[in-house]
Amino acid sequence: MSKTNQIKRVYQLIIHPNKEWEQILQDVSFHKKGFLLFSVLVVLSAISGVCGRYLYALNPPVLIDILPEAMASLIVPNILLYSCAVFIKNLSGRYTKASYANSIKLVGYSMIPYLVILVLILLVRDLYFFGLLGLYSIYIFWTGLSPMLNFTGAKRTGRVVVVAMLFLLVFFFSELLVRFVVVKIIG
Repeated sequence: MSKTNQIKRVYQLIIHPNKEWEQILQDVSFHKKGFLLFSVLVVLSAISGVCGRYLYALNPPVLIDILPEAMASLIVPNILLYSCAVFIKNLSGRYTKASYANSIKLVGYSMIPYLVILVLILLVRDLYFFGLLGLYSIYIFWTGLSPMLNFTGAKRTGRVVVVAMLFLLVFFFSELLVRFVVVKIIG
């Protein structure tokens, strides 16, 4: 699948998530092309965070201010992707390679709308209220639980709540940890 098809797939996932998850389930290329799109968005979020700092700073920011944020922008989404995928795989009760691959696809594709919004609000800091649009990722995740891991009904809603809480905890603590380590390293 080409890069433009991946972008079309993400667009279709945002517009018609129920239909697109069936297509994603059949696709085995997330680790190649889908992860490339995910990685590009992660790098763009780090770059837009640095550019946004320069655009909205009264005085030019120093390296000690920018580097922890940039490193956290690069590392934390990957920590979130893999930790949530492992957690979801364990919730599913299936310990196969296919269930882990489906968990990675589910979390990765669900995070892409969040990352697009993140790039926008980090670049233009006045648009932080658009961060609420990132909550649409939770709906995309919810719709993907049925086709990707066979969760239905109350199980699906409960899993979304548990994974959202885990996502927030991992995000908060990994963000703090990465920033703390980077600050300690650069002194």
